[in-house]
Amino acid sequence: MRIPFIGVSAVHHQLMKQCEAFSQTSWPVLILGETGVGKDVLARWIHAQSSRGSAPYCPVNCAAIPAGLCESEFFGHERGAFSGASHSTRGFFRSANGGTLFLDELGELPLAAQAKLLRALESNEVRSVGASHSESVDIRLISATNRDLFSESVDEPFREDLLERLSVLVLKVPPLRERVEDIAPIGQYLIEKHNLQLWSLPWAAFESYDWPGNVRGLRNFLIRLSVLTPGRVRFRQVQKLLDEERVCHNRKRPSWQRVWEEETFDVIEKELIKARLLRCHGNRKQTAMHLGIAKSTLHEKLRRWRLEDQSEVELRSLG
Repeated sequence: MRIPFIGVSAVHHQLMKQCEAFSQTSWPVLILGETGVGKDVLARWIHAQSSRGSAPYCPVNCAAIPAGLCESEFFGHERGAFSGASHSTRGFFRSANGGTLFLDELGELPLAAQAKLLRALESNEVRSVGASHSESVDIRLISATNRDLFSESVDEPFREDLLERLSVLVLKVPPLRERVEDIAPIGQYLIEKHNLQLWSLPWAAFESYDWPGNVRGLRNFLIRLSVLTPGRVRFRQVQKLLDEERVCHNRKRPSWQRVWEEETFDVIEKELIKARLLRCHGNRKQTAMHLGIAKSTLHEKLRRWRLEDQSEVELRSLG
């Protein structure tokens, strides 16, 4: 089974090197990262590459489990165990026996369920609701969260003893803004996967945005782009839509986080062009091509910012 996690950056290669090492063991893995970075994709990749790859993979959204049904959902129940139990169920643990149990949105797991989960992990046994005996299970646990459970506030507690058991191996997935080299290959993969009518995109324009939704946000933006401006998209068109994205996203954030409101478009454009110049090792023609603008336009902007005679070393010192 091929689980794609696209990227060409040094950060990406280091991440996949860690995943490869983790796949060769059965220790629990805790995957940390912002919403939309691909934590679930990496969990499936680790499972697929492991010795349990042909065994069951059972993903669980902890945020979707009602507090009163956690025990039944995790360990199953017998017919007649409670009102409405018209048939028996296996539960997540027994369904994943021999394979991998993936706990997504771990930070949303109710406190009462955390105690029951800890007990099952300590004994490697589960007892379904209404059963008279326990059953041994053999599972590999992978968990994921976008919350910092290691420094959680007292208002949202998470059992430290359970966290220690689930975080023997920790994988931190960087956000897309920290691996901008991966935006183009990920975007191209998404375009092909969803058969979007887009081509010759000015990917340099995408690197000016911080992508709060990460890969999921990039996918949604490309879908909107294909609907609004199908075909060949110009640099300015992408910039305009991304400016709208910034405004929309910043309305949902506290005022102290609205960093883009403090920057003029000229400053943002200058930083983007400077970053692309560095990527192209100072080559003006190649930079203009990647940005989707005329070489004369690039020269004019560099002249206005007094960067036309700056070497690659001098540009780096300005960053």
